[in-house]
Amino acid sequence: MEKADILIKAEADKAQLAQIIMDEGTFRYVRSSRPVHDIHHNEYWGYYPYCMIGKYDEEDIKHFAELLNVEPSLYRKTWTIYFAGEKLLNILMEIKPHFRGEKLPQIEIMLTHGKFYIPNRKTKTPHYLSLVRPEKLMKHLEKRVRIIPIPPKRMSPTPEEIEKMKKLRKQGLSSREIAEIVGYTHPTVLKYTRQTI
Repeated sequence: MEKADILIKAEADKAQLAQIIMDEGTFRYVRSSRPVHDIHHNEYWGYYPYCMIGKYDEEDIKHFAELLNVEPSLYRKTWTIYFAGEKLLNILMEIKPHFRGEKLPQIEIMLTHGKFYIPNRKTKTPHYLSLVRPEKLMKHLEKRVRIIPIPPKRMSPTPEEIEKMKKLRKQGLSSREIAEIVGYTHPTVLKYTRQTI
């Protein structure tokens, strides 16, 4: 993983975010909605690290949403923010020294393996993989392969897929990561999320 710019400069913010994740955060891996392909046209599923934080405290959530440039949402009196992909991994690298307890092994798994791909065997593949009981995740990691994904064919997304692109962008995923997850070309994602390369 390439070294990224520091997202959180104040040590107090790093410690507070780590504490909030330990108390209120959930880690998991999320599968791409469509298979991705390599140069030989073989199909694979991509799995991406994902974190959700939900709190009743609006002030804390909005503070970190602004600090990390993600969009907060409100559902049934709970304020929520999401991080995913490379952005999540970069955040975890910065705040890892402040973690302890049951979340630390989960973070180690994500930082060690990051995003990964498994062959599409035309069998049922879970949309989510939990890190609370990582036995199923570890079985999938045993199947992982190294590939260079190629862009899918050009096509027009549905309104629902466009909304999903925008939602993923708000969670901090890059346009290239979104392209792999939703199964559209990078220029298509840029067009509908209005991002620049």
